[in-house]
Amino acid sequence: MNDYSDEELLRRIEELMAYGETPPTIEPSLLRYLDRDSLLEIIRKLEKRQENLIDEEKEWLKQFRKEE
Repeated sequence: MNDYSDEELLRRIEELMAYGETPPTIEPSLLRYLDRDSLLEIIRKLEKRQENLIDEEKEWLKQFRKEE
């Protein structure tokens, strides 16, 4: 991810925050206040949160599977 511009990192954060919904818009002026490491850390945390949500959904869906 180090090859991406700050704007691209911000778009990735917006995508991760949306999680299947209409993406929220983050004010691009926030880039003035966040350094690259901060943006990468936000992305890492959001990806982890999304990963946890997917695992929770899988567990929830298991209850509807027919056991053989």
